[in-house]
Amino acid sequence: MKAVVMHEYGGPEVLRYEEVPDPVPGAGEVRIAVRASGVHFIEGHLRAGGAEGLPPAPGLPAIIGSETAGTVDAVGDGVGAEWLGRRVVTRSPSPGGYASLVTSPVSELHHLPDSLGYEAAVTLIGTGAITLDFLDQVAPAPEDVLLVLSAAGGIGRLAVPHVRRLGTTVVGAAGGPAKTATVRGLGADLAVDYDRPGWSEEVRAHFGTARPVTAVLDGVGGTKAAEAYGLLADGGRLVTIGCASGEWFVPDSEEASRPVGRGRPGHRPLGRRRRRPPPLPHPGPGGGGGRQPGGRLPDLRPQRRGPRPRGDGRPPDHGEGRPAPVSPARLSPARRASASVPSARGTPPGPGGPGRPRSG
Repeated sequence: MKAVVMHEYGGPEVLRYEEVPDPVPGAGEVRIAVRASGVHFIEGHLRAGGAEGLPPAPGLPAIIGSETAGTVDAVGDGVGAEWLGRRVVTRSPSPGGYASLVTSPVSELHHLPDSLGYEAAVTLIGTGAITLDFLDQVAPAPEDVLLVLSAAGGIGRLAVPHVRRLGTTVVGAAGGPAKTATVRGLGADLAVDYDRPGWSEEVRAHFGTARPVTAVLDGVGGTKAAEAYGLLADGGRLVTIGCASGEWFVPDSEEASRPVGRGRPGHRPLGRRRRRPPPLPHPGPGGGGGRQPGGRLPDLRPQRRGPRPRGDGRPPDHGEGRPAPVSPARLSPARRASASVPSARGTPPGPGGPGRPRSG
């Protein structure tokens, strides 16, 4: 088979298109003739030999890649012949997704409906799952103003139009004119170029208030995340997935650990759990929607959500006798909460250690 093989660490030039032996499916496995493979920002770091806080670099020689879709062309012992010819997607390809043939445990397969293409399936099984975890954590509502960093990246391209359909006001931040034009095309109410100095002031001017944002989705970290954090209104939520900038942003622990008082009477109780947003399509083994055994996604939803403000600077109301939320984090004096979403192959910053960055 053909594969992209890495024999040394370095830049893109170390990736070589070569012929290698065909993989043979073991017991409980199938072999897939690959039609589409995922490519992620983190794979550039792994190709370069890894970085502090990331999963270890693969041993050499290596074929990287973590998602593939295609057609089953062989089965191992214990796997029924009915799998042959099925269109599937997996997050467990071996030896790696940058290949024309891979093997995967049958328990890790999603059977694709005819209406879903291979490229879309690869997007949904990886980036789509992370986007769902993001949205579960932040629980966007019509009264929210959501700031999405790296809004022209994979997660942003799914999150921005989906959240707009919920009635949420969306600010999309991306780097450069071409990417901000993409963000506008996704339907964001405001698109800003966070490579330009003073981009946060543009957000403040648009809304006419110092802290207009009620929730931030961050996959960038560093100074951009810090500037976004400064836009959060009382009770706002900061949810982070990684640090494409190479630097994690974590709010000051003392500031983030202080509890919040009750809000004004008449506010909607905001500490209770809301119904989650309508899910993005996710094919199960039977070809229908929903998360199914055989392609399980981790349940990363918090036990209790942070308070949801209205963006007017007033304290949130947790309801009569309702304590301040303790998950995903205690709130700061400015009543801003932060949470971290574990990635599919890593852990978030904080007590659990660093996670893995995503593309932006």
